[in-house]
Order: sequence, then structure tokens, then C-alpha cells
Amino acid sequence: MTETSRASPLPRGNSGGIVVFGGGTATNSLVDVFERIRGQRNCSLSYVIPISDNGGSSSELIRVFGGPGIGDIRSRLVRLIPGSDTDPEQRALRELFNHRLPSERERARVEWLDVVEGRDRVLWRDVSSEKRELVRSVLNLANLEIVKRARPSSTFNFAKASIGNLFLTGARVFTGSLESGIYLLSSICSIPSTVSALPVINSNFTHHISAGLADGTVITGQNAISHPSAPTSLPASGPDQDAEGRLLLPPALTDTASGTMTPLETETAAHDLIEDATLPGSLPSLRKPYIEFSKGGGGGGGGAAKSAEGKAGEGEHVDDDDDDLPARIDRIWYINPYGHEIRPVPNPKVLAAIRGAGAVVYSIGSLYTSLMPSLILRGVGDAIAGVNGSGSGGPKHKVLILNSSIDRETGPSGDPYTAADFVRAIVRGAGSQGVQGAWTGLAAADSLPHRSNKDEATPNANSTTTANASISAPSTTVTVTAPAAQNEQKTPASVSGSGLWSSQAWSAEAEQVRRYVTHLIYLEGEGALRVDREELGRLGVECIRVYGRRVDGMLRYDEAGLTRALEAIVGRPDSMGRNRRNTSGQ
Repeated sequence: MTETSRASPLPRGNSGGIVVFGGGTATNSLVDVFERIRGQRNCSLSYVIPISDNGGSSSELIRVFGGPGIGDIRSRLVRLIPGSDTDPEQRALRELFNHRLPSERERARVEWLDVVEGRDRVLWRDVSSEKRELVRSVLNLANLEIVKRARPSSTFNFAKASIGNLFLTGARVFTGSLESGIYLLSSICSIPSTVSALPVINSNFTHHISAGLADGTVITGQNAISHPSAPTSLPASGPDQDAEGRLLLPPALTDTASGTMTPLETETAAHDLIEDATLPGSLPSLRKPYIEFSKGGGGGGGGAAKSAEGKAGEGEHVDDDDDDLPARIDRIWYINPYGHEIRPVPNPKVLAAIRGAGAVVYSIGSLYTSLMPSLILRGVGDAIAGVNGSGSGGPKHKVLILNSSIDRETGPSGDPYTAADFVRAIVRGAGSQGVQGAWTGLAAADSLPHRSNKDEATPNANSTTTANASISAPSTTVTVTAPAAQNEQKTPASVSGSGLWSSQAWSAEAEQVRRYVTHLIYLEGEGALRVDREELGRLGVECIRVYGRRVDGMLRYDEAGLTRALEAIVGRPDSMGRNRRNTSGQ
């Protein structure tokens, strides 16, 4: 593929493009599924990716350079590199941009210099000379900026740094544009112009999020929301820390500040002694590096399991640190470095992609840190719902691919989310436009009685219409449950006798829900989320059950089954003239 092809217009089928909301690792395992659907429809495929991640090696880049969290963007771009299984150079580029430096700080610095100077014979072995020198020039610029920013109190920690993240940072600093950095990496790796990775906010600044829990607790920073962890140490030459990782003022300043400053003020003052990219007075929790942390706290699992000759989704992680939050998450919002709520403007290309799409997919991953940071931005919900001057009505299909299990964000374990809770959370987030209390068209997930997973009752077969849509595929079955007819609506079993809902109330809620979610794909098995098809049917959501595979103890979507399920929703090109539910081809 020539690099000039990146500049060609995106080909679009008559049915519009596909927009996928999601974060990094989990959605990466479904890339092949989405590409297969895109190819069948001959349309564009746009991945909308948040930039609020402040964990891992991204936290060190943010601390020293500032700018957006780019880890998920880099991860998606590398996953999209074509031909990496057969072409030696493409494989080498994938390994290069995915490569992480050693965890030991000094070894990492030495290896980084070997890469920049072109002396690492393993990583550069199959990369052509013209691409090698182009990549090296960007990495050398990043290294120059790192050296220029070095201070006695603050030096860059290369431990576990991603070469791809450093490349994107260098390209962004050089061009002054995040999108230009993405374009450069895409061009070098020959990523097709039919597929794009769109940062939900196109910015050179850092954007953080906070979470408000139902009990009033506020958690600041995406890493703290998803992954309970102790912050890593700052450079040894920097200020000392106490047992809880808080910075301490030097002795010369402690005497004068004693008794006059709160612990937060003291730690903030200590951070202000470090000269880095963060503004003086910024919240300490947003200034700490989080290079070491468990990645198991979020995501919910469910990544695709390939067929016997394939391999499981790359980059999957094991859930080894999944401490419960004290209460359910009630709301997510963006904040400035001082903790004040802000309402950023979304990337105009994201809004354009949604308005030109025929289908929107909410992919698997962390509900509140992978999906919600994109949905709450002003204008995004309206674009999904079709509230715009074009009169297009928005994308026809709005599909939620449900996680296979709960995670830290969708607990606590004693009161886990159900599928209906997921749907309601997405609808509230997209409908709120990021404004607290602005969305009044839908009840909160906690306002309706719900049963525990242990007490799940079998849905009444007479209350829903089940289409005969079984699909023959290896280890895969797909069952479609259509929403209940409006004239047959009754109070669902979960709230029967409560008097909370009339048929009119359910009808009104269903109308609001279908503006943002029309279909739900889910797995059924031990440990999976409870899916009340009756309740979802009355919300206007069509349910498609896919029997997946258990890989390493975790239930995962089967690629063939998930592909067939999406085909049943969006339709194949050769069957769009027929009933889309006739998945047997008869």
C-alpha cells in the first residue's frame, strides 16, 4: 500500500459507516470482527478513543510533557497495522511500536538510547532504511525534549515506557498537532484510509476525569477510578514521601508551614517544588506517576476468542486487583488540573463520523473510563440520537456489546450491574451532555428494584417475541429477542406490584432508550452479567445472545459468532434487500 492512499477520500457504502466507541486492550481483541463487517459493507470504520488515561507509562509522559493520554490511541493504531502476520517489515514495525523498555530504570534508559541511535539490531532488523531514519528522527526529537526538560528535582523515568507512545509524543511536539502525529504513524505503518483512530478530543492539553459515587465520594483521575494502586516513587533526588505516597516538604519549609497547612496543601506545596509540565497548585493525585499498577481493575473481559488456528486477543490482562468501590458510580465528568469541572469540546471529526454512520457500536471494556469519557461530551449524544439540523435521524443501529463479567467500575460485587443497568448508564451519560442533572428523561439505574444475579428468574416466554435466528457456527449460537410490542406492554416481573411503572411510563422510557441503544449482544454462562430480556424488551432493546468460549477461565466472545450477530443487526450487502432477521439465508 502506498502512503499516498492515506490522503484518499474515505469510501462509504450506501448504508453509512461504522463508529466504534471503546478504549484500548478489550476492543483490540475485536478489531478483526469490526474489519470484517466493514469490508462486507464497503464503508468507513472509525474508532473513537478517549484521551483521559493517566496510568502506566502515559502518566510519566503527561508529567514531563503534558498533553493527552495517548496509550489507548497507540495501542489501537498498532493493532490496525495490516499484514503484520505475513510481511516482515510490518511485523517489525508492530513489534517496535508495541515494545516496552525494561522495568529497571537504568536498564530502560540504556536500551532507549540504543533504539534512538539505531543500535538495537533486533527491533530495527527488518525495518527499511528510509522508515528507520524517519522513525529515529522523531524519537531523537523526543529524546532531545526529555533532556531539555531534565531538572535536579525531575528527570524522565524510562521504566516500562512504550516506544510507540514516545514516538507519538515526539511527533505531536514537532508538529504541534495530535492528529498529525497519528497521521504520521498511520502512514509509516500503511494503515488503510478506510479505518481511522479518532481521539475524542483533539487537543495538546491534558484532560482528566473524576467519578462521583452514589455515597457522595469523589475519585479523581482515570487510573484511580479503574485501578486501585499505590503511586510509584518519584526520582530519588526529589522530595521525600510518607508511607502513603504523599510528598513531604523539605525540613527548611516544614517549620514555617507547621500548623498552618492542611495535608493536601502541604503535599501540593511539595509537588510545586518539582519543575515539570503540570501547573503549580494542580491536584497532587494528577501529578503522581502511575507506572506500576494493576491493569486488572477495569475492562470486564469478553474479548474475542479466535478459532483453533488463531490466537487469543493480544494484550489481554488478568484480573488480579479488583477491589470494590464503596458504592456505584453515579456520574463521570471532566476536570481541570485544579479539580474544577469543565466541559471540553469534542473532536469535530468524531461528530462528523457519527452523523455519517449507519451503525454505532459500544464495544466491550470499562464502562465509565473507556465509554463514558466520549459519550458525555457535548454534542456526542445529540449526534447519536440524530438531534441535528440535517434531519438524518442519526445512526440506525446502536449496538452495545456487553462485557462478559463485572469489573471495579460496575460493582460493587454485592450489587453488580445488570445488562439493563449498562443500558441505562449509557443513555444517561449520552443524554446528559456532561451537565449534572441535565438528563431527566430516564430514571437512574438505582431507582428501579433489581434482583441479584443469584435470584435470576427465567423470562416469561409469552412476554417477548423470540425470532428463530439460530446461527450454525463453531461453538456458537445466536438468539435474537425482539422488543415487546407496544400494545402488549405490562409491568415487568422485576417491579411487578410496585406500582412504580405504568405501561405509558415504560413506553416513554423505551422511546428515550432507543435514541441511544437499539440492540444488545451478550454472552450467557457462569459469571456473566444478568440479562433480563423481558425488561430490556420493554425498554425497546433487541437482545442477541451469543454462546462464546471460556479461555483461561474467562468467558469470551467467539469471533465467528460475534460477526454473525453483528451481521444479523446491520445486514450483509447481499441480504440487505431481504429481512435482516433471516440469518439462515433462506
